[in-house]
Amino acid sequence: GILLLLLLLLLLLLLLLLLLLLLLLLLLLLLLLLLLLLLLLLLLLLLLLLLLLLLLLLLLLLLLLLLLLLLPWI
Repeated sequence: GILLLLLLLLLLLLLLLLLLLLLLLLLLLLLLLLLLLLLLLLLLLLLLLLLLLLLLLLLLLLLLLLLLLLLPWI
């Protein structure tokens, strides 16, 4: 009887360890997903910034062109 009880206890401990390992793996996966999401957000922000810079440059070029065109009239 005692041997069977010890065996059951051992099996229970092994199951608990497996559950803990699974939980740890799930946490790691969640962390990785969060990191990927953050990286994606960062890339998106960088792209938006680049787009804004390009728009600004375009606007400046247009203003310069306009000034050059208006210069003879002034």
